[in-house]
Amino acid sequence: MLQEAQYIERQSIPHFPGYHRVGLAATTIRGTTGSWWKFTWNNNGVRQEALDLLFVAHTSAGPQSYALYVTAPESKFDQTRPIFDEEVETFATLPG
Repeated sequence: MLQEAQYIERQSIPHFPGYHRVGLAATTIRGTTGSWWKFTWNNNGVRQEALDLLFVAHTSAGPQSYALYVTAPESKFDQTRPIFDEEVETFATLPG
């Protein structure tokens, strides 16, 4: 998943003016292989903070890659983060 995150980063940079990587690393997400990618960017003069979690979930159809993403103005990111954390904790795949 780390290589996938690095690929997505390379493809995405042109779409995020003022892009600055905060971090990108492999990690375990929900007990499975994953990675996190955190960055800031400028959206019409408003500095944004973004977090993208990429991981593989094992479904009845086999392994499937997922990405959970959040972005918010940097000044509001800490208020938004608990909502995103709940999304990550409650995420479930559909039965196959």
